Amino acid sequence: MSTSDRTPLFPQVPAYAEGSEHGHASESQVHVPIPADLADAAGLNLDSTTEDNVYEMAHLTYTAISIDPQEFYEKHPLRPKQLKFPRHTEILVGITVYNEPKHLLRLWGKGSWTKIVVCILIDGIESVDPGVLDVLTSIGLYQNGLCRKTTEQGEEVTGHLFEFTSHLATRFGCEDYTDGDSKSSNIESRLMKFPVQLMLLMKASNCGKLNSYRWLYNVFARVLDPNITVHLDVGTKLGKQALFKLWKEFDLEPMLAAACGEIACSLGGNWLNLLNSIVAEHNFEYKVGFQLDRTFVSATGFLSLLPGACSAYRYVGSSGKPLEDMLLGDPTWIQGHNRDRPALSPVSLSRHLADDRAICFRIISKPNTQWLLKYVPVTATTDIPMTITDFINQRRRWLNGAFFSTIYVLKRCGHLWRSDHTIKRKVAFFIPLLHSVLALVLAWFSLVAFLLSTFTINSISGDPYA
Repeated sequence: MSTSDRTPLFPQVPAYAEGSEHGHASESQVHVPIPADLADAAGLNLDSTTEDNVYEMAHLTYTAISIDPQEFYEKHPLRPKQLKFPRHTEILVGITVYNEPKHLLRLWGKGSWTKIVVCILIDGIESVDPGVLDVLTSIGLYQNGLCRKTTEQGEEVTGHLFEFTSHLATRFGCEDYTDGDSKSSNIESRLMKFPVQLMLLMKASNCGKLNSYRWLYNVFARVLDPNITVHLDVGTKLGKQALFKLWKEFDLEPMLAAACGEIACSLGGNWLNLLNSIVAEHNFEYKVGFQLDRTFVSATGFLSLLPGACSAYRYVGSSGKPLEDMLLGDPTWIQGHNRDRPALSPVSLSRHLADDRAICFRIISKPNTQWLLKYVPVTATTDIPMTITDFINQRRRWLNGAFFSTIYVLKRCGHLWRSDHTIKRKVAFFIPLLHSVLALVLAWFSLVAFLLSTFTINSISGDPYA
Protein backbone atom coordinates (compact mmCIF):
# COMPACT_ATOMS: atom_id res chain seq x y z
CA MET A 1 0.00 0.00 0.00
CA SER A 2 1.37 3.40 -0.92
CA THR A 3 2.16 6.11 1.58
CA SER A 4 -0.40 8.43 0.01
CA ASP A 5 -3.16 6.02 0.98
CA ARG A 6 -2.29 6.60 4.62
CA THR A 7 -1.91 10.38 4.43
CA PRO A 8 -4.20 12.18 6.92
CA LEU A 9 -6.83 14.62 5.74
CA PHE A 10 -4.84 17.43 7.40
CA PRO A 11 -1.27 16.81 6.12
CA GLN A 12 0.00 20.07 7.60
CA VAL A 13 -0.41 18.53 11.06
CA PRO A 14 2.21 15.77 11.49
CA ALA A 15 1.87 12.81 13.83
CA TYR A 16 4.14 12.60 16.87
CA ALA A 17 7.58 11.27 16.10
CA GLU A 18 8.76 7.91 17.37
CA GLY A 19 10.37 8.20 20.78
CA SER A 20 8.52 11.32 21.93
CA GLU A 21 6.79 11.28 25.30
CA HIS A 22 3.39 10.68 23.74
CA GLY A 23 4.72 8.96 20.65
CA HIS A 24 3.70 5.78 18.91
CA ALA A 25 2.57 3.01 21.21
CA SER A 26 2.86 0.72 18.19
CA GLU A 27 3.74 1.10 14.54
CA SER A 28 0.03 1.24 13.71
CA GLN A 29 -0.79 4.10 16.12
CA VAL A 30 -0.58 7.83 15.40
CA HIS A 31 -1.49 10.95 17.39
CA VAL A 32 -2.92 13.81 15.33
CA PRO A 33 -3.82 17.27 16.70
CA ILE A 34 -7.43 18.25 16.17
CA PRO A 35 -8.26 21.05 13.69
CA ALA A 36 -7.77 24.59 14.96
CA ASP A 37 -11.46 25.50 14.65
CA LEU A 38 -12.44 22.64 16.97
CA ALA A 39 -9.82 23.70 19.51
CA ASP A 40 -11.15 27.27 19.39
CA ALA A 41 -14.76 26.07 19.71
CA ALA A 42 -13.81 24.01 22.77
CA GLY A 43 -12.06 27.01 24.31
CA LEU A 44 -8.81 25.13 24.78
CA ASN A 45 -6.05 27.28 26.21
CA LEU A 46 -2.94 25.19 25.68
CA ASP A 47 -0.83 27.49 27.86
CA SER A 48 -2.95 26.97 30.97
CA THR A 49 -3.54 23.22 30.79
CA THR A 50 -1.39 20.39 32.07
CA GLU A 51 0.68 18.30 29.71
CA ASP A 52 -1.65 15.30 29.89
CA ASN A 53 -4.68 17.50 29.29
CA VAL A 54 -3.01 18.98 26.21
CA TYR A 55 -2.40 15.47 24.95
CA GLU A 56 -5.89 14.05 25.48
CA MET A 57 -8.05 17.10 24.71
CA ALA A 58 -6.10 18.51 21.78
CA HIS A 59 -5.03 15.30 20.05
CA LEU A 60 -6.87 12.44 18.40
CA THR A 61 -5.31 8.97 18.68
CA TYR A 62 -5.81 6.53 15.81
CA THR A 63 -4.89 2.84 16.04
CA ALA A 64 -5.09 0.39 13.13
CA ILE A 65 -6.02 -2.98 14.63
CA SER A 66 -5.01 -6.07 12.67
CA ILE A 67 -5.50 -8.73 15.35
CA ASP A 68 -8.37 -10.65 16.91
CA PRO A 69 -10.09 -8.91 19.86
CA GLN A 70 -8.86 -11.72 22.10
CA GLU A 71 -5.23 -10.63 21.50
CA PHE A 72 -5.74 -6.87 21.95
CA TYR A 73 -4.99 -6.83 25.69
CA GLU A 74 -1.40 -8.01 25.27
CA LYS A 75 -0.48 -5.86 22.27
CA HIS A 76 -2.28 -2.48 22.47
CA PRO A 77 -2.85 0.01 25.32
CA LEU A 78 -5.78 2.41 25.62
CA ARG A 79 -5.46 6.11 26.34
CA PRO A 80 -6.81 6.17 29.96
CA LYS A 81 -4.12 3.65 30.92
CA GLN A 82 -1.31 5.56 29.13
CA LEU A 83 -1.62 8.73 31.20
CA LYS A 84 0.91 9.67 33.85
CA PHE A 85 -1.71 8.77 36.46
CA PRO A 86 -3.77 5.92 34.94
CA ARG A 87 -7.51 6.33 35.49
CA HIS A 88 -9.97 3.88 36.97
CA THR A 89 -13.06 3.42 34.81
CA GLU A 90 -16.26 3.16 36.82
CA ILE A 91 -18.71 3.04 33.89
CA LEU A 92 -18.04 1.84 30.35
CA VAL A 93 -20.92 2.72 28.01
CA GLY A 94 -21.03 0.69 24.80
CA ILE A 95 -23.19 2.09 21.97
CA THR A 96 -23.63 -0.23 18.98
CA VAL A 97 -24.17 1.34 15.54
CA TYR A 98 -24.84 -0.27 12.15
CA ASN A 99 -26.33 1.94 9.43
CA GLU A 100 -28.62 4.14 11.51
CA PRO A 101 -28.91 7.82 10.51
CA LYS A 102 -27.11 10.57 12.40
CA HIS A 103 -30.13 11.86 14.34
CA LEU A 104 -30.03 8.65 16.43
CA LEU A 105 -26.51 9.42 17.67
CA ARG A 106 -26.59 11.71 20.71
CA LEU A 107 -23.67 12.33 23.04
CA TRP A 108 -23.94 13.49 26.62
CA GLY A 109 -21.36 14.33 29.20
CA LYS A 110 -22.37 15.25 32.73
CA GLY A 111 -20.90 13.66 35.81
CA SER A 112 -17.50 12.47 36.94
CA TRP A 113 -16.06 12.43 33.46
CA THR A 114 -12.73 10.82 34.35
CA LYS A 115 -14.56 7.66 35.52
CA ILE A 116 -16.83 7.33 32.48
CA VAL A 117 -15.79 6.12 29.04
CA VAL A 118 -18.25 6.19 26.13
CA CYS A 119 -17.39 3.67 23.43
CA ILE A 120 -19.14 3.80 20.04
CA LEU A 121 -18.89 0.59 18.01
CA ILE A 122 -19.74 0.86 14.30
CA ASP A 123 -20.46 -2.46 12.61
CA GLY A 124 -18.79 -2.03 9.22
CA ILE A 125 -17.04 1.06 7.89
CA GLU A 126 -18.73 0.69 4.49
CA SER A 127 -22.27 0.59 5.90
CA VAL A 128 -22.08 3.57 8.27
CA ASP A 129 -24.27 6.55 7.44
CA PRO A 130 -22.11 9.49 6.21
CA GLY A 131 -24.03 11.86 8.47
CA VAL A 132 -22.82 9.91 11.51
CA LEU A 133 -19.21 10.48 10.46
CA ASP A 134 -19.97 14.18 9.99
CA VAL A 135 -21.26 14.38 13.56
CA LEU A 136 -18.25 12.50 14.94
CA THR A 137 -15.89 14.74 12.95
CA SER A 138 -17.55 17.87 14.33
CA ILE A 139 -16.75 16.82 17.92
CA GLY A 140 -13.19 15.76 17.07
CA LEU A 141 -13.62 11.99 17.41
CA TYR A 142 -13.03 11.20 13.74
CA GLN A 143 -10.82 12.52 10.95
CA ASN A 144 -10.98 11.56 7.30
CA GLY A 145 -7.89 10.04 5.76
CA LEU A 146 -6.50 8.30 8.84
CA CYS A 147 -8.04 4.89 8.18
CA ARG A 148 -5.84 2.41 6.37
CA LYS A 149 -6.49 -1.02 4.88
CA THR A 150 -3.17 -2.59 5.86
CA THR A 151 -0.48 -1.97 8.46
CA GLU A 152 3.18 -1.26 7.74
CA GLN A 153 3.81 -5.00 8.05
CA GLY A 154 1.22 -5.76 5.36
CA GLU A 155 -1.37 -7.17 7.78
CA GLU A 156 -5.03 -6.56 6.99
CA VAL A 157 -6.69 -4.06 9.33
CA THR A 158 -9.84 -5.42 10.99
CA GLY A 159 -10.72 -2.40 13.12
CA HIS A 160 -10.10 1.35 13.27
CA LEU A 161 -9.83 2.77 16.80
CA PHE A 162 -10.11 6.51 17.53
CA GLU A 163 -9.63 7.92 21.05
CA PHE A 164 -10.39 11.49 22.09
CA THR A 165 -11.52 13.53 25.09
CA SER A 166 -14.11 15.97 23.78
CA HIS A 167 -15.46 19.24 25.13
CA LEU A 168 -17.97 19.43 22.31
CA ALA A 169 -21.40 17.97 21.64
CA THR A 170 -23.49 18.59 18.55
CA ARG A 171 -26.83 20.22 18.03
CA PHE A 172 -28.25 19.80 14.56
CA GLY A 173 -31.57 20.18 12.78
CA CYS A 174 -32.52 16.66 11.78
CA GLU A 175 -35.72 17.80 10.09
CA ASP A 176 -33.66 19.75 7.55
CA TYR A 177 -31.27 16.88 6.83
CA THR A 178 -31.17 15.51 3.30
CA ASP A 179 -28.77 12.79 2.18
CA GLY A 180 -26.05 14.20 -0.01
CA ASP A 181 -26.84 17.83 0.78
CA SER A 182 -24.14 19.19 3.06
CA LYS A 183 -25.79 22.60 3.24
CA SER A 184 -28.89 21.22 4.94
CA SER A 185 -27.07 19.03 7.50
CA ASN A 186 -26.80 22.06 9.80
CA ILE A 187 -24.24 20.64 12.22
CA GLU A 188 -23.51 23.04 15.05
CA SER A 189 -21.00 22.46 17.83
CA ARG A 190 -21.56 23.66 21.37
CA LEU A 191 -19.40 23.63 24.49
CA MET A 192 -20.21 21.03 27.13
CA LYS A 193 -19.86 21.67 30.85
CA PHE A 194 -17.77 18.53 31.34
CA PRO A 195 -15.44 16.68 28.97
CA VAL A 196 -16.25 13.14 27.85
CA GLN A 197 -13.75 10.35 27.23
CA LEU A 198 -14.77 8.98 23.85
CA MET A 199 -13.64 5.94 21.90
CA LEU A 200 -14.76 5.04 18.40
CA LEU A 201 -14.23 1.59 16.93
CA MET A 202 -15.13 1.12 13.27
CA LYS A 203 -14.94 -2.49 12.19
CA ALA A 204 -13.62 -3.10 8.69
CA SER A 205 -16.56 -5.38 7.84
CA ASN A 206 -20.06 -6.09 9.09
CA CYS A 207 -19.88 -9.04 11.51
CA GLY A 208 -23.04 -8.56 13.58
CA LYS A 209 -23.97 -7.16 16.97
CA LEU A 210 -22.54 -10.09 18.91
CA ASN A 211 -19.16 -9.41 17.34
CA SER A 212 -19.46 -5.79 18.52
CA TYR A 213 -19.97 -7.05 22.07
CA ARG A 214 -16.84 -9.19 21.73
CA TRP A 215 -14.88 -6.06 20.80
CA LEU A 216 -16.47 -4.20 23.72
CA TYR A 217 -15.49 -6.81 26.31
CA ASN A 218 -12.27 -8.34 24.97
CA VAL A 219 -10.77 -5.00 23.88
CA PHE A 220 -12.16 -2.18 26.00
CA ALA A 221 -13.49 -3.82 29.18
CA ARG A 222 -10.49 -6.11 29.56
CA VAL A 223 -8.04 -3.19 29.35
CA LEU A 224 -10.04 -0.59 31.30
CA ASP A 225 -11.41 -3.06 33.89
CA PRO A 226 -14.61 -1.05 34.55
CA ASN A 227 -16.92 -1.60 37.48
CA ILE A 228 -20.04 -1.43 35.29
CA THR A 229 -20.56 -1.99 31.58
CA VAL A 230 -23.69 -0.42 30.05
CA HIS A 231 -25.24 -1.70 26.81
CA LEU A 232 -27.07 0.82 24.64
CA ASP A 233 -28.38 0.66 21.10
CA VAL A 234 -27.92 3.73 18.96
CA GLY A 235 -31.29 5.46 18.89
CA THR A 236 -31.96 4.68 22.56
CA LYS A 237 -32.40 7.87 24.57
CA LEU A 238 -31.93 7.50 28.30
CA GLY A 239 -34.39 9.19 30.62
CA LYS A 240 -33.43 11.80 33.16
CA GLN A 241 -30.73 10.50 35.55
CA ALA A 242 -31.19 6.97 34.14
CA LEU A 243 -27.47 6.24 34.00
CA PHE A 244 -26.94 7.56 37.53
CA LYS A 245 -29.84 5.49 38.91
CA LEU A 246 -28.50 2.34 37.27
CA TRP A 247 -25.07 2.98 38.76
CA LYS A 248 -26.60 3.75 42.17
CA GLU A 249 -28.28 0.34 42.31
CA PHE A 250 -24.92 -1.35 41.77
CA ASP A 251 -23.34 0.87 44.41
CA LEU A 252 -26.02 0.04 47.02
CA GLU A 253 -26.24 -3.69 46.25
CA PRO A 254 -22.79 -5.32 46.11
CA MET A 255 -24.19 -8.66 44.87
CA LEU A 256 -26.12 -7.11 41.98
CA ALA A 257 -24.60 -8.55 38.80
CA ALA A 258 -26.88 -7.01 36.17
CA ALA A 259 -29.84 -4.68 35.87
CA CYS A 260 -32.11 -3.28 33.20
CA GLY A 261 -34.55 -0.43 32.81
CA GLU A 262 -37.86 -0.03 31.03
CA ILE A 263 -37.79 0.22 27.24
CA ALA A 264 -40.40 2.67 25.96
CA CYS A 265 -41.45 3.25 22.37
CA SER A 266 -40.76 6.52 20.62
CA LEU A 267 -44.30 7.82 20.11
CA GLY A 268 -43.53 11.09 18.36
CA GLY A 269 -44.19 14.59 19.58
CA ASN A 270 -47.98 14.22 19.82
CA TRP A 271 -48.13 10.41 20.12
CA LEU A 272 -48.91 10.30 16.41
CA ASN A 273 -46.87 7.12 16.02
CA LEU A 274 -49.62 5.27 17.90
CA LEU A 275 -51.73 5.55 14.75
CA ASN A 276 -49.39 2.92 13.33
CA SER A 277 -50.72 -0.47 14.47
CA ILE A 278 -47.19 -1.90 14.74
CA VAL A 279 -46.13 0.91 17.09
CA ALA A 280 -49.31 0.53 19.15
CA GLU A 281 -48.69 -3.22 19.50
CA HIS A 282 -45.09 -2.65 20.57
CA ASN A 283 -46.13 0.01 23.08
CA PHE A 284 -48.70 -2.30 24.71
CA GLU A 285 -46.28 -5.24 24.75
CA TYR A 286 -43.49 -3.17 26.33
CA LYS A 287 -45.77 -1.72 29.02
CA VAL A 288 -47.05 -5.16 30.03
CA GLY A 289 -43.66 -6.82 29.76
CA PHE A 290 -41.74 -4.29 31.85
CA GLN A 291 -44.24 -2.82 34.29
CA LEU A 292 -45.93 -6.15 35.11
CA ASP A 293 -43.78 -9.16 34.18
CA ARG A 294 -40.34 -7.69 34.76
CA THR A 295 -41.34 -6.02 38.05
CA PHE A 296 -42.75 -9.29 39.40
CA VAL A 297 -39.84 -11.59 38.51
CA SER A 298 -37.35 -8.97 39.72
CA ALA A 299 -38.55 -9.69 43.26
CA THR A 300 -37.08 -13.19 42.94
CA GLY A 301 -33.65 -11.87 41.90
CA PHE A 302 -33.78 -13.52 38.47
CA LEU A 303 -34.68 -11.84 35.18
CA SER A 304 -35.17 -14.03 32.12
CA LEU A 305 -34.17 -11.20 29.77
CA LEU A 306 -31.82 -8.23 29.90
CA PRO A 307 -32.60 -6.11 26.81
CA GLY A 308 -29.54 -5.02 24.88
CA ALA A 309 -31.10 -1.62 24.21
CA CYS A 310 -30.70 -0.61 27.87
CA SER A 311 -28.98 -2.87 30.39
CA ALA A 312 -25.98 -2.77 32.69
CA TYR A 313 -23.60 -5.48 33.91
CA ARG A 314 -21.12 -5.61 36.75
CA TYR A 315 -17.98 -6.65 34.92
CA VAL A 316 -16.80 -8.98 37.70
CA GLY A 317 -20.18 -10.70 37.84
CA SER A 318 -20.55 -11.33 34.11
CA SER A 319 -16.93 -12.19 33.31
CA GLY A 320 -15.86 -15.79 33.00
CA LYS A 321 -18.21 -18.52 31.81
CA PRO A 322 -21.36 -16.33 31.43
CA LEU A 323 -19.59 -13.88 29.13
CA GLU A 324 -17.71 -16.58 27.24
CA ASP A 325 -20.93 -18.47 26.58
CA MET A 326 -22.65 -15.34 25.27
CA LEU A 327 -19.80 -14.52 22.88
CA LEU A 328 -19.61 -18.07 21.46
CA GLY A 329 -22.24 -17.11 18.89
CA ASP A 330 -19.92 -14.66 17.16
CA PRO A 331 -19.14 -16.24 13.76
CA THR A 332 -15.64 -14.74 13.65
CA TRP A 333 -14.83 -16.31 17.03
CA ILE A 334 -15.99 -19.72 15.82
CA GLN A 335 -13.93 -19.46 12.63
CA GLY A 336 -10.81 -18.27 14.43
CA HIS A 337 -10.88 -20.88 17.18
CA ASN A 338 -11.93 -23.96 15.16
CA ARG A 339 -14.89 -24.80 17.36
CA ASP A 340 -16.35 -28.30 17.30
CA ARG A 341 -19.54 -29.10 15.39
CA PRO A 342 -22.03 -28.72 18.30
CA ALA A 343 -21.14 -25.02 18.51
CA LEU A 344 -22.05 -24.69 14.82
CA SER A 345 -25.38 -26.53 15.09
CA PRO A 346 -28.61 -24.70 14.17
CA VAL A 347 -29.82 -25.05 17.77
CA SER A 348 -26.74 -23.30 19.17
CA LEU A 349 -26.78 -20.56 16.54
CA SER A 350 -30.51 -19.92 17.09
CA ARG A 351 -29.96 -19.70 20.84
CA HIS A 352 -27.34 -17.02 20.35
CA LEU A 353 -29.93 -14.87 18.57
CA ALA A 354 -31.16 -14.19 22.13
CA ASP A 355 -27.80 -14.04 23.88
CA ASP A 356 -29.22 -11.57 26.41
CA ARG A 357 -31.47 -14.36 27.76
CA ALA A 358 -28.98 -17.18 28.32
CA ILE A 359 -26.46 -14.94 30.08
CA CYS A 360 -29.05 -14.13 32.78
CA PHE A 361 -29.22 -17.76 33.84
CA ARG A 362 -25.47 -18.26 33.58
CA ILE A 363 -24.88 -15.34 35.95
CA ILE A 364 -27.20 -16.46 38.76
CA SER A 365 -26.06 -20.10 38.45
CA LYS A 366 -22.37 -19.21 38.56
CA PRO A 367 -20.72 -21.68 40.97
CA ASN A 368 -19.87 -20.47 44.49
CA THR A 369 -21.43 -17.02 43.98
CA GLN A 370 -24.62 -15.20 44.99
CA TRP A 371 -25.20 -12.82 42.09
CA LEU A 372 -28.65 -11.30 41.57
CA LEU A 373 -30.46 -9.55 38.72
CA LYS A 374 -32.82 -6.61 39.13
CA TYR A 375 -35.25 -4.38 37.27
CA VAL A 376 -34.64 -0.68 37.91
CA PRO A 377 -37.51 1.78 37.28
CA VAL A 378 -35.70 3.98 34.77
CA THR A 379 -36.90 4.65 31.25
CA ALA A 380 -35.09 4.53 27.93
CA THR A 381 -36.91 5.50 24.75
CA THR A 382 -36.00 3.64 21.59
CA ASP A 383 -37.03 3.51 17.95
CA ILE A 384 -38.97 0.44 16.83
CA PRO A 385 -39.84 -1.13 13.45
CA MET A 386 -42.34 0.93 11.48
CA THR A 387 -42.88 -1.42 8.53
CA ILE A 388 -44.18 -4.98 8.21
CA THR A 389 -40.87 -6.21 6.77
CA ASP A 390 -38.80 -4.90 9.69
CA PHE A 391 -41.40 -6.18 12.14
CA ILE A 392 -41.32 -9.73 10.72
CA ASN A 393 -37.51 -9.78 10.74
CA GLN A 394 -37.47 -8.65 14.37
CA ARG A 395 -40.07 -11.20 15.48
CA ARG A 396 -38.38 -14.05 13.64
CA ARG A 397 -35.14 -13.28 15.45
CA TRP A 398 -36.83 -12.83 18.82
CA LEU A 399 -39.03 -15.94 18.64
CA ASN A 400 -36.27 -18.26 17.45
CA GLY A 401 -33.84 -16.97 20.04
CA ALA A 402 -36.35 -17.03 22.91
CA PHE A 403 -37.51 -20.57 22.08
CA PHE A 404 -34.07 -22.16 21.95
CA SER A 405 -32.64 -20.16 24.85
CA THR A 406 -35.58 -21.24 27.04
CA ILE A 407 -34.88 -24.88 26.21
CA TYR A 408 -31.20 -24.26 27.00
CA VAL A 409 -32.06 -22.82 30.43
CA LEU A 410 -34.59 -25.53 31.33
CA LYS A 411 -32.10 -28.30 30.49
CA ARG A 412 -29.61 -26.73 32.92
CA CYS A 413 -31.90 -25.59 35.74
CA GLY A 414 -30.11 -28.03 38.07
CA HIS A 415 -27.03 -25.78 37.88
CA LEU A 416 -28.79 -23.40 40.27
CA TRP A 417 -27.86 -25.67 43.16
CA ARG A 418 -24.15 -25.07 42.48
CA SER A 419 -24.44 -21.43 43.51
CA ASP A 420 -24.15 -20.15 47.08
CA HIS A 421 -27.68 -18.73 47.20
CA THR A 422 -29.88 -19.62 50.15
CA ILE A 423 -32.47 -22.38 49.80
CA LYS A 424 -35.29 -19.81 49.82
CA ARG A 425 -33.61 -17.84 47.04
CA LYS A 426 -33.07 -20.95 44.92
CA VAL A 427 -36.72 -21.93 45.31
CA ALA A 428 -37.72 -18.39 44.33
CA PHE A 429 -35.65 -18.72 41.14
CA PHE A 430 -37.97 -21.51 40.00
CA ILE A 431 -40.93 -19.10 39.86
CA PRO A 432 -39.71 -17.33 36.68
CA LEU A 433 -38.56 -20.72 35.36
CA LEU A 434 -42.13 -22.01 35.74
CA HIS A 435 -43.33 -18.92 33.92
CA SER A 436 -40.88 -19.74 31.12
CA VAL A 437 -42.25 -23.30 30.88
CA LEU A 438 -45.81 -22.03 30.51
CA ALA A 439 -44.71 -19.48 27.89
CA LEU A 440 -42.87 -22.25 26.02
CA VAL A 441 -45.96 -24.47 25.96
CA LEU A 442 -48.08 -21.55 24.78
CA ALA A 443 -45.59 -20.73 22.03
CA TRP A 444 -45.48 -24.39 20.93
CA PHE A 445 -49.26 -24.59 20.46
CA SER A 446 -49.90 -20.96 19.46
CA LEU A 447 -49.88 -21.60 15.71
CA VAL A 448 -52.26 -24.56 16.06
CA ALA A 449 -54.54 -22.52 18.33
CA PHE A 450 -54.61 -19.71 15.77
CA LEU A 451 -55.50 -22.07 12.91
CA LEU A 452 -58.17 -23.88 14.94
CA SER A 453 -59.72 -20.57 15.98
CA THR A 454 -59.72 -19.32 12.38
CA PHE A 455 -61.31 -22.49 10.95
CA THR A 456 -63.84 -22.69 13.79
CA ILE A 457 -64.98 -19.10 13.33
CA ASN A 458 -65.21 -19.58 9.56
CA SER A 459 -67.26 -22.77 9.93
CA ILE A 460 -69.64 -21.15 12.42
CA SER A 461 -70.17 -17.99 10.41
CA GLY A 462 -70.37 -19.89 7.13
CA ASP A 463 -71.33 -18.38 3.83
CA PRO A 464 -74.79 -16.77 3.99
CA TYR A 465 -75.16 -17.06 0.22
CA ALA A 466 -74.27 -20.76 0.04
